[in-house]
Amino acid sequence: TPSGEKLGDIEEVAIDTQGYVCYVALSIGGFLGMGETVVAVPWASLLLSTEAGDNEKKHITLAATKKQLEL
Repeated sequence: TPSGEKLGDIEEVAIDTQGYVCYVALSIGGFLGMGETVVAVPWASLLLSTEAGDNEKKHITLAATKKQLEL
């Protein structure tokens, strides 16, 4: 989230017929792969950024909460 809370993990990426990413499958909740929920999130709703520094960490941010995604 924009506040830094981890929502989940990107499990799969959906690519359209022209080769563009259109959705990602995001797994949220659960513990050790059990009880998790997988939701499709539009690629356009994600914000990609790079953290400055020696290792240049990559971040993907989604303006949503876990509760919103679980609905």
